[in-house]
Amino acid sequence: MRGGLTCRDRKKDHCHQRIVINNNLINGPGNVPPVPTPTIPPEPDICGKIYVADGRDRSITVLDVATGEVIRTIPLSGNPFSAYVNQDKRQLYVIDSFEGLLEVIDVETDEVVQTIRVAFGADIATNLVYDPVQDIIYITVSSGIRLLDANTFEQVGFINTNASASNPYDIARDSVTGYVYVTNSFGNFVYVIDGSTIIGQIPVGQNPNQITIDLTTRRAYVSNHGSRDVPVIDLTTSQVIATITTGNVTPYRTAVDVATNTVYTALNNGTVAVIDGDTNTIIDYIDVGGFPRAIAINAIDRLAYVSNNLDNTVSVIDLNTCEVIVTIPVGNGPYGIGIYQFPC
Repeated sequence: MRGGLTCRDRKKDHCHQRIVINNNLINGPGNVPPVPTPTIPPEPDICGKIYVADGRDRSITVLDVATGEVIRTIPLSGNPFSAYVNQDKRQLYVIDSFEGLLEVIDVETDEVVQTIRVAFGADIATNLVYDPVQDIIYITVSSGIRLLDANTFEQVGFINTNASASNPYDIARDSVTGYVYVTNSFGNFVYVIDGSTIIGQIPVGQNPNQITIDLTTRRAYVSNHGSRDVPVIDLTTSQVIATITTGNVTPYRTAVDVATNTVYTALNNGTVAVIDGDTNTIIDYIDVGGFPRAIAINAIDRLAYVSNNLDNTVSVIDLNTCEVIVTIPVGNGPYGIGIYQFPC
């Protein structure tokens, strides 16, 4: 028997078909099968760009969401620390910590359109959040929280937190109540702010650093550098309901996949902890790169982006498999990450 498929290997209806030779000189045109039309994959509905703060390069690296390729580098006046995308205003806010600058970038043109000094003297600026209801920007500096008009970028308020006893560091907003939450890394608690008034403090542990809010479950996750754990705050009661220990490694930025209630926390040992949001337990670790600092989630494409500060790369994680699918070289000392998404 000759090699290849036998009738037993083929579909039954093919085994009894007459072979037609499509040669006009023998039997006419015959049954010429139609040429299949190539299938063109549909264009995605949502496109996007990823902005990576190159902390030691005075620049922002811009990646294409679809290809992961570097499409441009935006020069800055200072060394960027955080990158916050304001989808409503189509702007990227970049904090240059030690220079005390806020740089505003038009995400349509990827050009710096305004630079504002927000920290003075010994103050260091760190992070910010936008309040669309009041149309103001909250910026954490060493001595307090500055409130800027989001159109003129002029200061419209200042919350004094007593610099000798506090160090406001990271900030997040609960869109349900409008409350703003600020970590106090010296005082071991989180401020609760209503408008421009501090209305409460939530004890969380030693040296709280970053804070992330899950707007679906109404929970906040805080990274404690001193106690090396992640307390979970129930925002409806302002109480810590669980504390997730990270062992002997320091947690940094946390991001939440709201579709699966899974929490991802960057750890300084080169891994990302995968946390079950229902049980508040670590269920896996993902190897990324040297000193991961920030995480941003692309919920549409089911991907997470992790900045590796020592490796000068961004790891892209497939959220369906919890595996790194590509590592992208970026600028020197990447830190904050922001994602801008728009109709294609």
